[in-house]
Amino acid sequence: MTAVATVVASCATPTSEVTEKEVATATPAPKEAVATATPVPSEHREAPPLAELVDQGTLPSVDERLPEEPLVLEPIHQIGKYGGDFVQGVLNPNDEMRVLKYEPLARWDIPWVEVIPGVAKAWEAQDESRTWVFHLRKGIKWSDGEPFTADDVLFYFEELTNTDLYPNFPKKYTTKSGPGTVTKLDDYTVQFSFVEPFGLFALLMAARMDGNVYSPAHYNQQFFPGYADKAALDAKIKEAGVTNWYEGYATWINPMVNSEVPVIWAWHLTPTPPGSPQVVFERNPYYWKVDTEGSQLPYCDRFVTRVAGDREAIIMMAVAGEISYQYHHISELKNLPMYTKNAEKGDFHTVDCTYPGMGDCILHFNLNHKEAAKRQLFQDKEFRIGISHALNRQEMVDIANQGVGFPWQPAPLPESTFYDEEMATEYIEYDPDKANGILDEVIPDKDSEGFRLGPDGESLGIVCIVNSDRQSHIDSCVLIKEYMAAVGIRWENKVQDRALSNEVMAANDHDVWPFYGDAGLDFDILLQPKNYFAMNTWYAPLWAAWYNSGGSEGEEPPEAMQVQMALYDELTSSGDPELQHAKMEEILRIAKEEYWTVGTWRGGKFVAICKNSFKNVPDAHWVTWPYPDPGPFNPCTFFWDT
Repeated sequence: MTAVATVVASCATPTSEVTEKEVATATPAPKEAVATATPVPSEHREAPPLAELVDQGTLPSVDERLPEEPLVLEPIHQIGKYGGDFVQGVLNPNDEMRVLKYEPLARWDIPWVEVIPGVAKAWEAQDESRTWVFHLRKGIKWSDGEPFTADDVLFYFEELTNTDLYPNFPKKYTTKSGPGTVTKLDDYTVQFSFVEPFGLFALLMAARMDGNVYSPAHYNQQFFPGYADKAALDAKIKEAGVTNWYEGYATWINPMVNSEVPVIWAWHLTPTPPGSPQVVFERNPYYWKVDTEGSQLPYCDRFVTRVAGDREAIIMMAVAGEISYQYHHISELKNLPMYTKNAEKGDFHTVDCTYPGMGDCILHFNLNHKEAAKRQLFQDKEFRIGISHALNRQEMVDIANQGVGFPWQPAPLPESTFYDEEMATEYIEYDPDKANGILDEVIPDKDSEGFRLGPDGESLGIVCIVNSDRQSHIDSCVLIKEYMAAVGIRWENKVQDRALSNEVMAANDHDVWPFYGDAGLDFDILLQPKNYFAMNTWYAPLWAAWYNSGGSEGEEPPEAMQVQMALYDELTSSGDPELQHAKMEEILRIAKEEYWTVGTWRGGKFVAICKNSFKNVPDAHWVTWPYPDPGPFNPCTFFWDT
């Protein structure tokens, strides 16, 4: 197979022997067309329940349901068997999306080395990457049997350009001159055209859900002005209790909520009563992938998510052997001893997971705080440096992550071609005396209890929002509170549900938030450098809004960050890998100088659990949002070997 993105350095699927120095790197250079090289089996098989429907005359034959060139997948371990449920635990019905939704035009391969075909069977870049032509698989059908065509891609972009739904067109699909155009060349060929070269476009199509650039036009248009029957739409608006169509649209077309919405996923939602303890997704009879022997996928009859009250309940489900395979919510190393102890009784084993991000607990101070005094303080680089020297990072690693990891600032990993040791280790020395000296220059005044006053002379208290589903962050922040007290700063931790945290941060009502930082390796760094400048982030939400809206929203950033933003626009508007690399190096140089966020430690290791008889789950794998595990390693091939 000729890949659209080839790597300079080798990359292997992570194993239990992988160390920090061995985590793979990838330098993408999209140039050529992609064409599938796997032969399509001449005969196809299907799951017994579907065969029964065919015999009853209520479902077309498997050959009629599959596309002319189905995507052929070679299972990781072996050809599977039909039947059984793939079970995971979730915190809410919309919680686990990556099992289902990773169905982009192009996709990451399992080792995360190259971009390979997905919904599109091939593509090519033309005119120095200004034009991208994608060839869709002829005959893919939605789960309701309707054809999937170029019209579904065009309608997706029609939705994106509707200013009622999206006041600003998503910047990720633009170059510096703005959005490109999408053209239907025929029913199965679409062309994306940009004024400048868009050398990263094929990579974008494989990253997270960014390549899911399609909507079921035949369904969604019933709610969309210009297509919908006005009387029917007005009745729908009234029924939903909203004033305008666009206030209800996202819910009406959400396939995680509305079981009538067709999908091209392996499993589709079944009708689910509100408050149900589990949500069931049934096999999509029109799924467009087969194994190397011609068996239509998926193997499992159903994907079932069981709703739990908190993450501890999901962990207990795992320990009891009630989960098929899972990483999300239960992956922290603190759980590993408990998993090891109960593995035999629960009939499961652990799976080693490698996180290629550049930080496991980064402090995102809100540089755009609503309160003027805190905004002034948090934007002061010397304040952030003082905080950094107050942190005992090695103690945090030992207590919060089982001793696995090391002190680290938000910086590319050693395996990246962008690695800068100085950036990774600047201000990393634990020295409370030095921290106090720096903070004495920034906020010297203290109250009667010895705690520092803010720049306005008023009492200063910093509230850290911590997501309740991340124990390593909770443990880290308990220690941070002690470190801050030692340098005269009142620090309180507020542990709460992630959904509530997101609401608070969306309202710009937060002081500081600890979270992971992706973008440790080259793919991530080029595509999503949000921790290096305010591209899409909670540490400077108003600056990010300014950037993403072209200056019509948010707040104008300082000059240094504007330079970074302009550099990134130039990077994404180029088809030259060397120029892209040079622009990113300059972005990182400025990030190093400005020190926007405060890193604490990097661990890079997590754990998943898998039932012993649940097969085709890799023995080790990547875990990071840009590589939306388990999507790239094909959950449609998971099966029960019983």
